[in-house]
Amino acid sequence: MMNMNVIGVSDIFNKENSKIQRCLWTIIIFTCLGLMIAQLYSRLILYLSVPVNVNVRVIHNESLRFPVVTLCERNYYNVSAALELLGVDTIPTNTTPSDFIEGNLLGKKVKDAYELWNLTKQDINTLITEVSCDLYPAERCILGSI
Repeated sequence: MMNMNVIGVSDIFNKENSKIQRCLWTIIIFTCLGLMIAQLYSRLILYLSVPVNVNVRVIHNESLRFPVVTLCERNYYNVSAALELLGVDTIPTNTTPSDFIEGNLLGKKVKDAYELWNLTKQDINTLITEVSCDLYPAERCILGSI
């Protein structure tokens, strides 16, 4: 108890202090503790006595139009364009396309991420054709016309 950082508590347990000093510190500590508890109780009662009003109004925006179809490509890059830049046919199975492309192109064949993106970004027309080919029979999938 002598190593406590609370001022006064170490003085209460210090045998070198007189009984009057130890008693005085005990009274001071318990008085402050009692006042702190009274303040906490007072603030808690005040907080709980005030009602809380929350007004929520939901407004539906009818003028905002969302697209009927959203195309989400799983790969950040056009993998076939990246493979062509790398001069390889496939991506190893133990890595993701993004990790393989970034690890082998950035700083080696391409100077920065901006150039990598421009060389391997998705082409919207190709993406639409690929999605359409997944949705419709093969005879309707002729590159460039759907």
